[in-house]
Amino acid sequence: MVGNWKWETSYNYGRSGALNRSTGNLIKSRLGQSLGPSMRDASGNPICVRTANTASTAIAGCVPINILGAAGSIDPAAANWLTFTGVSGGYNEQQIALAQAHGKLVDLPNHGDISMAVGTDYRVESGGTNPDPLTATGDTTGNASQPTAGKYRVTEGFAELSVVPVSGEKYAEWVELSLAARGFHYSTFGNGVTWKAGGLFRTVNGIAVRGTYSTAFRAPSIPDLYRGTADSFPANLDPCNTASGTKMLGSIAAEKCMEQGVPLAAGPTYADKQQRTVIGGNPRLDAETAKTLTAGIVLEPPQVKGLSLTADYWKIDITDAIQALPASVILSNCYQQGLEDYCAQIHRTRR
Repeated sequence: MVGNWKWETSYNYGRSGALNRSTGNLIKSRLGQSLGPSMRDASGNPICVRTANTASTAIAGCVPINILGAAGSIDPAAANWLTFTGVSGGYNEQQIALAQAHGKLVDLPNHGDISMAVGTDYRVESGGTNPDPLTATGDTTGNASQPTAGKYRVTEGFAELSVVPVSGEKYAEWVELSLAARGFHYSTFGNGVTWKAGGLFRTVNGIAVRGTYSTAFRAPSIPDLYRGTADSFPANLDPCNTASGTKMLGSIAAEKCMEQGVPLAAGPTYADKQQRTVIGGNPRLDAETAKTLTAGIVLEPPQVKGLSLTADYWKIDITDAIQALPASVILSNCYQQGLEDYCAQIHRTRR
């Protein structure tokens, strides 16, 4: 029965890595020192100093900077003291062991047959990033981020059955029914099964109808699960900004702003159009699942060789979608809807 089957076994290993160098960012603590008190040493060279009471102590390596002078007035030594070259890196690694086979099980009357494909695979996915150590401290004008590192293992088994009850008949050139299933175990979120059922009917004059119903899933990736926290600065206005007058704020927004300590009576205005947002992974994520229905008509008239016309319908329902909430949604749900779970994610700097 399976003497004419084809089979395959394989092992694949792949790894990619990258280094990223960034220049031009400033070291914030050194900027304060270069702009702070300065004097000339015994040789007449400008130096940065740290003052305590009436005594001044030179800051080793620091060079005063003049940001108000004409073009070219900044000493290159001062620029070298303030800036740095950041080096970050990352990698992705994948290992796959696969075994699969496919072929005909039995011939059927009316020129049909039953065929099958089966297989199993084992995968190990790993990856990580190492941000520049200095940038990670937050003492630079670059976006601070923490390392990412993680791994998960997957074991899967799959099978697909194809039944062709009729082929080559006058009004039924090809009739096919298919059924497929896949069982899986992820070390991150557990077990599951997805399946698919479909059909195809091709009749005279190149007319065919087809349809499929299936379930699916998308496993969370290593960044989804294990990404270290990182700063981002998306474009968002502060909802408590009273630059256009306090009457512009809705009642919910005004209430939430006052709860967060914003002095609305003083008419606070903010010039910044970007808000610091902290993003990162979530190791408690489950898989994203979906149910998909497709149906279509295909027209391939034999009178016009190479012409193919299709009309298709899709319906996809996704559950537990893996998607980070944008900062704009968090702000809107707090200040327009008054949802406390979202307000709790907003932290204001007291000045």
